[in-house]
Amino acid sequence: MAEDNITTKWHKWLLNEEDDKTIDDQAEYFLFKFNTASGDEDVTRDKVLDLKVEYGKFDDKHKGELEVDQAMRLLESRHETKTFTELRDLLKSIDKNNNNKLSLLEWLCAFFNKSWDTLMEPDAEVDVEAIKAELVAEAKKKEEEAAKAEVAYQRARGESQAVKEAAIALKAAKLEEEKKLTGVRKANAFFTRIAEESQEDANSDMTIEQQVRHEAQLRKEKKLIKQKEEEARREREEAEAKAALIAEEEMKKAGVAKEKAYEDEKARVAAEEEAKKKKEDDERAASRARLKERMKMFEQN
Repeated sequence: MAEDNITTKWHKWLLNEEDDKTIDDQAEYFLFKFNTASGDEDVTRDKVLDLKVEYGKFDDKHKGELEVDQAMRLLESRHETKTFTELRDLLKSIDKNNNNKLSLLEWLCAFFNKSWDTLMEPDAEVDVEAIKAELVAEAKKKEEEAAKAEVAYQRARGESQAVKEAAIALKAAKLEEEKKLTGVRKANAFFTRIAEESQEDANSDMTIEQQVRHEAQLRKEKKLIKQKEEEARREREEAEAKAALIAEEEMKKAGVAKEKAYEDEKARVAAEEEAKKKKEDDERAASRARLKERMKMFEQN
């Protein structure tokens, strides 16, 4: 498996997927963020590496973070005139994540007066939230349509039940009125009710059939509602996945460009250092040759 580049490592650190933050990686990321990415001329490789070496003298356990006593000794080595209380307050102001430790990144931010928030900003220059919001809005709209259909279904079902209850109440009221009647009027009411019930019995098959059809239609509508809800949920998940994929692709593009600029700068510095070393070696060789020639002439004389 290929080694993660600096950008990928940094995002893993932010997500707490790995805890190993060596001072070498911290130095390279600081350069990547403030030298390569932003082009800050004040942040040079030589300065950062010198500070890393100085910091490393106090990081004797190679944890990438200094404990309070180690950090105090580092600060004291650069601020001899400060009191213990002043050094402690200075350490507190530098400790941006408030873990009572001093990372190399915190030390570099303090030395170069760089913003910790800027250091923590994502590298991808793309409005991921806007893209995600646009895609998710469509799925949300369909969810709302499904919810409205569910409300209509429940209303229709409630109205059907209300009609049934009203018919039962009306029949009970008529029966109570019938009980109050006497003589011929009671007899007429009785036979009228029997005739109506007989008519209802005659039409009972049709009423049941209609009710069956109505219930079947309601079940069909509810099934369609559930299908719409499932489609809306699936589309929302697809929209979120698509937004995440777009964000990842844009982040990779931005990371590749910055990584290339970083590697180019690193190669340039290495080439300059190699040329400088070769020049010094050539000068030393020429000096030795001249000295040897003089000694030879002296021996001949």
